[in-house]
Amino acid sequence: MYNDAQVAPLINDGFAVPCGQKFKDAFQSSIDSPSVEIFCMIETIPSTSASAGEPVLPQFVGIVGLWSLGEKGNRHATFSISLMPQFWSKGYGTEVTKFIVNHAFVQMNMHRISLQVYDGNERAISLYKKMSVFLFSSSAFVF
Repeated sequence: MYNDAQVAPLINDGFAVPCGQKFKDAFQSSIDSPSVEIFCMIETIPSTSASAGEPVLPQFVGIVGLWSLGEKGNRHATFSISLMPQFWSKGYGTEVTKFIVNHAFVQMNMHRISLQVYDGNERAISLYKKMSVFLFSSSAFVF
């Protein structure tokens, strides 16, 4: 995703340059660190009917995570989500974000979730505004 010209400027404040094995290793190391509360890959659920007998494989949609970043004892996490362009504006971000935020507050007993969004990422800004309405509605959490 960091090598995708459409995605990279929206998830990284640096220049969009090709990332190699060193970047992959550093990213894997951060995922394996104790600062990760949740890290999930998002995939489609393939249909059960395949034409010509070929199996239908799930498609990679994106990633989502909650990172404690040294504040694990304070029950504060930083939220991150990134989707591949072909899945933008189809509701995936909304559904995944609702699930993760609900899970964080209800199951993980988080007190606060924060995030950072880069200027120009209008889809993310719209999602986060929509989520603020979701969080403060009376039916936001399912117990």
